[in-house]
Amino acid sequence: MDELWLPGVIHRETEFVGGLTAACGPNALSMAERWADQSALSTLDVYRRMRAANLCDTSGSSTLSGLLTDAQRNHYTVASLPYHEPMPDATWRGFFQAHVGHQAIVFETANGQALVDSLTGKGENAHNLHYHFVMVAGWHPGGVSHHPQAHGKTLPPGWWCADGDNFDAGDVLQFYPDTVLAASKPCGALAITARAGSLGGGSSMGVPAGWKDDGTTLTAPNGVPVIRGMRAFVLANNWESDNWPLAPEAQLAQIEWGNLTHGPGARQDFRYRSLGVEHHADGSWGAVYRIWVGQDILALVSQLATAQQQIAQLQQDHQTDPNAAASLAALTQLAKALKLIAV
Repeated sequence: MDELWLPGVIHRETEFVGGLTAACGPNALSMAERWADQSALSTLDVYRRMRAANLCDTSGSSTLSGLLTDAQRNHYTVASLPYHEPMPDATWRGFFQAHVGHQAIVFETANGQALVDSLTGKGENAHNLHYHFVMVAGWHPGGVSHHPQAHGKTLPPGWWCADGDNFDAGDVLQFYPDTVLAASKPCGALAITARAGSLGGGSSMGVPAGWKDDGTTLTAPNGVPVIRGMRAFVLANNWESDNWPLAPEAQLAQIEWGNLTHGPGARQDFRYRSLGVEHHADGSWGAVYRIWVGQDILALVSQLATAQQQIAQLQQDHQTDPNAAASLAALTQLAKALKLIAV
């Protein structure tokens, strides 16, 4: 294999944020998803949503299956190599080689203490570390490396990784030789696909044809604006030029009707899809993501069917029940608001 690494921007963040002590799982997943979206998603963002769904404990400790469930619930395309220990080298190598440089790989080790960065000589910020999660960002086949962090050095065959537990400070990758990674005993993995419609997820950023952008507001040909995180998402994701917004971004108490695990935040509906971003109780915002509109349609159709049934019943009862007329009027307005039938 040639030297490979993920295109677009790759960020590394320490796992020790917000008082968390064992958040390597949310940390590795957040770094993979941040690359997939070319967004500002953080470890705390992923920790909060996993904690809310009981997919990690209060310290951030999680399992590979918990990470997979969380990524799928948040609409990422994920390939998985289920946990198995001990895992034959050929098994994890085959998975890594199939995805490296194209998808962000999150893998679990059974011997995390073995991980030592060959560029700095720094190891893990832990004692007797066993199970640990790391993101793989690239592969080097051995020889002179052209990766910007290598500065033209000759390196052994190995893997470019984002490891939130390494003692190295800053937004930098770690280089783990292949023998070191093997010694860490990989025992399962996920591969997160970029959400952009082009190779790698960050290489086709730009203003869609016919749209205008002034650096703050992106305006579609129909004159509807796209701002803040929604704007950044459109610019980063090879957006279709005819996928216009139907209305400006709106603040809602519930941003998805078909998935009530997502609470308050902002939503913007476009011709082909909808975007959402959650507003957390502490005042922070999550990452913008694509909403599965089909779920919303089914939920709204169900609400409409219930309203129609109640309207039919109230139409029968309103002559004898003095309260029925007011209820009938309210339900009729609801049905009209759904705009799915003529009432």
